[in-house]
Amino acid sequence: MSNNGRVVTIADIGGHLDYLEYILEKDVQLTPKGTIPKNTHLVVNGDIVHKGPDSEACLDRVVELQNQNGSQVT
Repeated sequence: MSNNGRVVTIADIGGHLDYLEYILEKDVQLTPKGTIPKNTHLVVNGDIVHKGPDSEACLDRVVELQNQNGSQVT
């Protein structure tokens, strides 16, 4: 990542897909194709799955983001 890039960290989603999608829309600002902007690196840490209603969907979404964006997602 170049020096003018940005890092967005998502922590403790806890199985809430609506929280994850909100952050992706407002903070990550996905492109119209649903990919992460070239100048952005997404760091996902903490609980992706937990007691929330959408644990499996959250995990699937993070895997999808990593498959689409490669090393921009850690």
